[in-house]
Amino acid sequence: MILYYIIALSPFVASFVKRDISYSFLIIYFVMSLACYAFYYVDKKRAIDGKFRVSEFKLHTIEFFGGWPGGLIAQQRFRHKTQKKPYLYKFWAIVVLHILIWAEFLSDLKGIEFFLEYLRNLT
Repeated sequence: MILYYIIALSPFVASFVKRDISYSFLIIYFVMSLACYAFYYVDKKRAIDGKFRVSEFKLHTIEFFGGWPGGLIAQQRFRHKTQKKPYLYKFWAIVVLHILIWAEFLSDLKGIEFFLEYLRNLT
């Protein structure tokens, strides 16, 4: 479980490693993580009560726009959405995408630029 917290905190730690980052990214991650955590809580409560649920699309959208750390912590805290494989595949794809973007940003290797140039040359 500690590994999940380490993964969830990685964007915040990375921002301190790379000092020239705009703090607006951290604020977005923090606010979206709180929102995602709250939506997981509401969804879990509605699932228990047999009420109308929060859509998976809405949860994934919030995760995609920076809320995945809150989603990861909420999954472990509430034991919610941890068994549904199709959901988890999409969730972890979002997490990996964000981690790759952060790794690219921290490394200054310009891998994304190289990849986009490669795609442009294919057409």
